Order: sequence, then C-alpha cells, then structure tokens
Amino acid sequence: MTEGRSIFDLLGRQRDIPRLRRLLEKIIPRNGFFNDFKITREFSNLGRRALILNARRLDVPVDGSQRILLGIEDVTKWQLLDESVKRDEDRFRALALASAQLIWTTTPDGLAEEGSPSWSAFTGQTFSQCIGKGWLDAIHPDDHEVVRKTWLDSIAEERLYEVEYRLRRPDGVYRWMAARAAPVFDVDGSIREWIGVATDITERKEAEQAQARLAAIVESSSDAIIAADLDGVITNWNQGAERLYGYTAQEAVGQSVMTLIPPELSGEGESVLERLRRGERFEQFETVSRRKDGSDVPVSWTISPNRNARGEVISSSGIARDITERKRAEEAIRAAYEQEAAARAEAELANRLKDEFLATVSHELRSPLNAILGWTSLLSDKRLGELESARALEVIRSSARAQNQLISDLLDVSRIITGKSRLEMRVVELPSIIEAAMDVVRPTAEAKKIRLVSALDSMAGPVSGDSDRLQQIAWNLLSNAVKFTPAGGQVKVSLEREGASVKLTVSDTGEGIEPEFLHFVFDRFRQFESTPARAHGGLGLGLAIARHLVELHGGTISVASRGRGQGATFIVTLPLAFRKESGEQGHLAGAGGIPQSQALSPDCLRNLRVLVADDEPVARDLISLAFTSYGAEVRNCASATEALQILDEWQPDALVFDIGMPDEDGYDLMRKVRAREPERGGRIPAIALTAYARAEDASRALDAGYQRHIPKPVEPVDLARAVASLARRGRDD
Repeated sequence: MTEGRSIFDLLGRQRDIPRLRRLLEKIIPRNGFFNDFKITREFSNLGRRALILNARRLDVPVDGSQRILLGIEDVTKWQLLDESVKRDEDRFRALALASAQLIWTTTPDGLAEEGSPSWSAFTGQTFSQCIGKGWLDAIHPDDHEVVRKTWLDSIAEERLYEVEYRLRRPDGVYRWMAARAAPVFDVDGSIREWIGVATDITERKEAEQAQARLAAIVESSSDAIIAADLDGVITNWNQGAERLYGYTAQEAVGQSVMTLIPPELSGEGESVLERLRRGERFEQFETVSRRKDGSDVPVSWTISPNRNARGEVISSSGIARDITERKRAEEAIRAAYEQEAAARAEAELANRLKDEFLATVSHELRSPLNAILGWTSLLSDKRLGELESARALEVIRSSARAQNQLISDLLDVSRIITGKSRLEMRVVELPSIIEAAMDVVRPTAEAKKIRLVSALDSMAGPVSGDSDRLQQIAWNLLSNAVKFTPAGGQVKVSLEREGASVKLTVSDTGEGIEPEFLHFVFDRFRQFESTPARAHGGLGLGLAIARHLVELHGGTISVASRGRGQGATFIVTLPLAFRKESGEQGHLAGAGGIPQSQALSPDCLRNLRVLVADDEPVARDLISLAFTSYGAEVRNCASATEALQILDEWQPDALVFDIGMPDEDGYDLMRKVRAREPERGGRIPAIALTAYARAEDASRALDAGYQRHIPKPVEPVDLARAVASLARRGRDD
C-alpha cells in the first residue's frame, strides 16, 4: 500500500467501503481480525482484478497509535476458474435437462448420490429410489446380472463402461438402452466420480432384429437369393445359391452373374441386366442356369431393382428357384395327356371298328341266311324242277357252310382274346397239310380261273404243331390270296427249309396292300375296305387268327406288298422239330377236329346201334336221319331221363348226346352213364354234339366222360365218320 494513502482509496467501488468500515470498527477495539474480504478494483495497468483482504489488529501500538495489519491477495485467476467451473456445471445441468438421453453421475465406487432428472422422467423412479443401487431395479430382470457385473468390472478396472439392456418405463414397457459411462479423474489420479449416459436404441434394436430375421430367412431359404450391382457383379450369395449352383459364397461374391448363364443364353442375360438398370422387374422369369459342374438346371427367377432414397437404381436382388421337379411333372402331365389322347383316339377307333365289324357280321351272316331262307321257301312250295332243286340244295349247303365258317372264326377270336386257345401238339410234316388246304380252296380258284402253283420241298423237315391249326393257317392265307386275286391271276405256294426253320410263302398277283395299311393287316376286325360298297366279303378275322396260331407255334408271320395292284406276299416261319422215336408222338384225343379220311361207304354204320339224346326235335330228327342213311339203327330221346331208361332195355354201340338239355344237362347225363357197370352201358363210346364250342367246353366234356367233343353245326358225313371210328374203337376195346 502506498504510504499516506487511505485503505479506502484501494476500494474501487464505493459500495464496498461501508462494509469494510464496519469490519475495521469491530476488530480494532476487540483485538480481532477478518478474512476473505472480497473486492474488485479496476487498475489502469492491470485491468479489472479480484482481491481478497485479510486484516488483524497489532497488539503493540506504534507511536502511540493503534495499528492494523492488512493483507491483500490477488485472486483474479482463481475467481475466473471458479466462474468457469460454475458455468460448466450450469451448462451440464442444462444439457442433462434438455437432452433426450439419460445423463447420470455416481460416486467413485459406483453409487448414486443424487438423482438424475432425465432418469427419473424416463423410469418414473424418485430421487430416493435411485440412490445407491436402486437404479438397478428399473433394469429388466433378464438383463440385471449382466448390467451389474459389467458395472462392477468397469469400476474395478477403471475403464469405460458399455452395456445394452432393457429399461422399464412408468407404463411397464421396456425399451432397449445403450449405456456408456466414463470415470472423471482428480489431479492426484484418483476417480472423483463417474458420468454416464443412456440412449434409447429400441428402434435400432428392432431394425437389427428384423435384419437378423431377414438374414436368417435368406440363409435358410431353399431358394437361391443373390444380390448384384448394376454391372452384374455378385455382392450377396446365400446357402440356397450354394446348393443350387455349387459355388460357395467365397467363390461367387465378386464374380459376374454371367458365370451362371450358359454361353448360348448370354444375350438373354445381358438384356436382363440392361432392363434392370432401367428399373424393370421380372416375375417368374423361366430360363436355364449353368452350375459349377457344367450341368444345366431349369430355374424360375424373380428379380427386382434396388433404389436409393432418391429413387435411383443402385443394385438388384433376385430369387432363383429350381423348377426341375415341376418341369418333370409338367412333362409327365403332358405325356399323360398325350397318352390319354392316344388312348381316347384308340378307343374311338376301336369303337368305330366295332361298329363297322358288327355291321359286317350282320351282313355276312344275313347274306347266306337269306339264300337259305329263299331257296328253302322255293323248295317247300315245290316250284322248282329237278335241276333247280339240286341247285337249291347246293346253295343251301354252301350258305350253311359259310355261316359255319363265320361262327368258327368268331369263336377262334374269342379264344384268342380270352387266352384260351389250345393246341394238340405232335410232330407233323407240312407238305400234306398244305396240299389239303390247297384242295379246299382249289374249287374257288378254278371258278375264278386263278392258277394255283406250288413248290413244296418234301424234305423241308417236320414241325411240332397242331395239324388242324396248321392247316387252318395255310387255308386262311390261301383263301385270302384267292379272294383278292382277280380272274386270270396266280397264287403261288412254296415251302422250304431256311436254317433252323421251315418257311411257308404264299404270294399272289392280286390287288396288293397300300403301304399305310401294312401295319394293320394282322389286326382283328381291320379291313382295307370297310364301306358297304366293298368288293369282298368276310369279317376280316382270318389273318388275325393266322397270326395268333403262328405265334402259338413259336413262329412268325409277315407281309410285304409294293402297293395297290402289285400283289402281296405272306411269309410264315416255324421252328423245326426233332423227330421222336416211334410211339412217342402224342395226340390229345377228341378235343376239337374231326379226323379226315376217304369218303364213307353208304353202309359204314350197318349193324351199329346209336342212341341220340337232344331236346330239339329238328336237330334230333336230322341226326337220326344222318345215321340211318349210313345203315345205323337209331333210337331218339328228348331228355336225360329217357336216355337212361333206354339204356336199361337197349344196348347201343355209341352215344350222341346234346349238352344243353333241360332239367339235366349232357354233362350230368354222361357222369351217370359212366357210373354204371360195363354190362349196363357204363363204357359205351360217347360223343358230345353241342353248340357250346369253346375250348373249355370241350375240356369239360372230356372230363365228364365223352370221347369226342363236336361243335354244331356239323356235316352229317363228318358225324357219321366220328361215330364209325368210335364204335370200332369201342368194339376193339
């Protein structure tokens, strides 16, 4: 202080003088003191300064005057520092109040000593509830332990505290928070306090969870999910893509999507990329992709352009689905549809053929029946002379034979369809069988002036077969050739050995066969001419029967023709048979054919007794007349009961029974006959003469005890021949 100047001169502000005067007046008389009297003073050379005055009265007066020791300290720097701290504290409090985040402080050991307004506002906890560790009560129970342990570890290690947890609001709803706290160190390095902040991250968490769910869906999808930039470079590749294409994510990411496109479809791939750049979307775009192993797979793509906030296309993402199984299913459906369509067309064709066949059957059966009825009517009216009567009888006979052949063909086809055709196999020579067939067709050929030419190798070799059926094959081929060969033509028959087979060839100079019909020649009910205006009769069954019989013999049949007017050639091959020793050749007796021999003498049945049983009077009278015309003694009956009564009083040499009789059929009748003693007729030879003409009917007749099964109608001469043969055999036995 400058000597001679008053202490009050030091006071820069007049308002401080009264307060200082009162302090001095107190300490002088009382020997007292005062501390920390703060004043501010503006100095010309120092500017505004903050000062602290300390005063004490001296115990010893100086020059008789009481003295005061005054100390002045410049505390401008510390005052500025205090003001700065206060401003910071005020700013911190304002920030805590204004911030949407939760800001809090704790003691060095982590205990809350004062409440946080933002914490209380968010959680609803009061200041007293937050003190100490009370703030943990607002944490979700499942997160409580993690938060507590992380907080204690951070305090112990004096490191940054970071944790995410769920915090309860007053309404009971939990929100995800991200908490961070940092220690505040003192000048001596110790922690003075912790300052922390908690931020609501619920939206971010939900977005992360949604993204995680989406990523899980993408990874678990069985479809290939692929993302690429606008240049087609792959940026994302899921497990479905690995399974579909064979590339791992490491191999695929960074490569061009063109790697997945076969070279021949590269133009298509470039077009897709260009359209994606323009913002187009592809829905179920089907194409073919190339796998890592080089194989191709059909896929269905759904591809979308990805846009930024400004709507600009920045990339693309697509889903590829393997549609191999769907394509197979579609192909199967298509094939099934085509098959169904073919089956329907075949059924329609079969139905049409059936209708045509029934019309043909009706025509073929009615034509001879019309001749029979017409000529019979003329004969019964006695309007015909001797020559005309003879002609009438011949027409009736030939018409009946034609009907018989038609019925036989129908029965043969029935056996073929049901798989009941039977053969009586034995080793036979073909030349005699073929010659017999030629004899049958020769009258028709001569009537049409057709030359029959044969070249039959007698040494061609034997075959194993049914002689009647083999003759039927040859007859069918020959009659077909004669039918379709015009007058003056030629039919040639040849037989020769060819390797281990015998080859029968029947060729003609007839109408020939169109190439498109060759494939159907051997089908049942198929005729090249199927209109009412057709030039040739028949049911169209002969060649179908011939093929079936040939195949039953283990052979093959084929046809060739150069077309209309070029004739036709049929070739039958049959395997050679090895001859057996004499006595080993077998023949299944009685089931079917009637032995053919020389013409019968008019008295071939003389001295033979024949018992006939048939419930139809007309049939019974016809059979009786046939037998008596050859010299037999005949007795007729209309039932099984009458037949057994006659056997008790009359001993016949042969029995001829109908099967379809009333009350008791021919099977039961024969069983009763065979149950008798020999002297009562139990061993008399018997013939089943019946309209039941199936193979199973013949087998059933033989099982019942008949020696021969002969289907109706039958020629009287053939019936007489059969009875003569059986009667002689019976007498020999």
